[in-house]
Amino acid sequence: ARGSEASVGAARALAASQLATSIAESRYFASRYAAGGDEQTIESAFATLAQAREEIDATIALDDGGSQSRERMEWLVTQVEGFDPELRALQASITRHGPSATGDALADAIDISGNQLAQQADAIGAELRAESSRAQEALDTLKSWTLALAFALIAGCIALAHFGARGLSRQVSGSLAEITGAMTRLAGGDRAIAIPGTGREDEIGEMARAL
Repeated sequence: ARGSEASVGAARALAASQLATSIAESRYFASRYAAGGDEQTIESAFATLAQAREEIDATIALDDGGSQSRERMEWLVTQVEGFDPELRALQASITRHGPSATGDALADAIDISGNQLAQQADAIGAELRAESSRAQEALDTLKSWTLALAFALIAGCIALAHFGARGLSRQVSGSLAEITGAMTRLAGGDRAIAIPGTGREDEIGEMARAL
């Protein structure tokens, strides 16, 4: 979850930064269009803005586990939707009247609002980058603790197996020593001895009962 949060935050921060760049390009194209009336120039402004919008929409669709960064990206979409009609108004003015004082005024207004939007996109991008960095740091810390815990568990299992094997070895060795002693005494003619371990349910018990 933390890894997903970090990657989604980074993607959204990049989209916000690219939006700021796209807004700057759109402002430049709008200014050129107001001065020259070249229709291809305003189309470049629309295309640049549309590409930035698509990138933002793609990051909004990412699963972020309920992060608030999605709300900021949706807010940016609303601002972009408000910026688009300003370009349309400029296009309508130039189409109807050609380059004029009205077109220049509209281009100036686009420049001002575009600058504000670019600053807001930059600020949101910076916030998202900081949040992504914090999420990545938390993920790295979690990985370190998980790795340390894994090594501790492995070491504990090895120690448990080692001491368990030693304890079992002592138990088996002691039981075999008792049976060996009983066998030695029986071989020496002592039939009054008690055979140890006859009540056990393992192989040593079988050996004791056979003896």
